[in-house]
Amino acid sequence: SLCAQTNVTAGYLQAVDSAGTPLCLSCQKPSGEHNGWAGGFCSPACMEDFQLRSNQGYMRARVLETEQGVCQHCGLDAHQLYVQIRDAPRIHRKEILDNTWLAQLPLKQ
Repeated sequence: SLCAQTNVTAGYLQAVDSAGTPLCLSCQKPSGEHNGWAGGFCSPACMEDFQLRSNQGYMRARVLETEQGVCQHCGLDAHQLYVQIRDAPRIHRKEILDNTWLAQLPLKQ
């Protein structure tokens, strides 16, 4: 039978098995041998999976790291464009954007 144990540092309820062994927050397999940074998970892969599913900021950072700021749909280097706009004088920012396909989007987008 399962009961719940509070994982106070992470803010999650963690299930335990009948022997009191914590179950992985991702796959529900026993995770008792991991403490510290991996506490609550049976493996680094489960910890990564859980973070991707539960933390939008983490997911965005991983996508940026993986794709290196390049849109896989249209090939736009969004990170390079961001840096270019950020570093440009304010009076030239609109002109820079007007020369990309982004100018075709409605203003709200």
